[in-house]
Amino acid sequence: MKSVLVSYADEVYLDAQRKLHQTAYIYGVPLSIPYTRNELIRTSFYLHNKTILDVKKGGGLWLWKPYIIAETLRGMDYGDIALYVDAGMYITGHLSPLISLTKNTDILLFNINHTNKFWTKRDCFVYMDCDSKLYWETMQSAGFLQIYVKSPLSVSFVDEWLKFCQNRDILTDLSNTCGLDNFKGFVDHRHDQSVLSNLRVKYNLPQYPDPTQYGGFLPRHLYNSEVHYSTLFYHHRLRYQKLYIRVLHSLYLTAKRILNFKK
Repeated sequence: MKSVLVSYADEVYLDAQRKLHQTAYIYGVPLSIPYTRNELIRTSFYLHNKTILDVKKGGGLWLWKPYIIAETLRGMDYGDIALYVDAGMYITGHLSPLISLTKNTDILLFNINHTNKFWTKRDCFVYMDCDSKLYWETMQSAGFLQIYVKSPLSVSFVDEWLKFCQNRDILTDLSNTCGLDNFKGFVDHRHDQSVLSNLRVKYNLPQYPDPTQYGGFLPRHLYNSEVHYSTLFYHHRLRYQKLYIRVLHSLYLTAKRILNFKK
């Protein structure tokens, strides 16, 4: 059995992706598959889904995500473990607590504090045949971190996720065509994450505590409260680091001018 970390980055996230894979090596997952946009655009999958994958938001509304996970599983032996992690994260602790959970389940998904009906457009519920309270009221599963043990179950799950994500009515921000409105209080559609969350309910899968720095704020009744681990990932979205540094530098220069003026 081997464990592999898979991620995806366009040119903006390449430095962050390298840091992620360096920390994976340090903390127990030495094998890596760092997919890039340049690799994606050379595939037949890209040609067949170009209209979605060329959307700026999410580098193609995150459609690449179920694709690269499915491709990773296809190249693995049964029993191997694939960890998908967003490139805007890095690892801060040994991943053995999460790997050990795969003894009990082939699909490890993590809870975030978003009620599904407020973050999923109505077409997604309807065209996935998930338009009922069971799906509306669940808490969403994080798209940024997923763990799969290759098995018939996990392969079927990811293939179904990929299939639904290629449906424009389900994945994209197009207006609803089902004849029903979004729910009162609807905020935004979460694309691949909304599809993932519906499938988790369909497959009756448990959710686990968010292992990032944000996970400690979630009420324990929302996930498997018998599972405990410390913060193992830091979610930073380094895409904005240069802007952040420029803003800090500008504030520093402004403060310096004010102090000099007072002198």
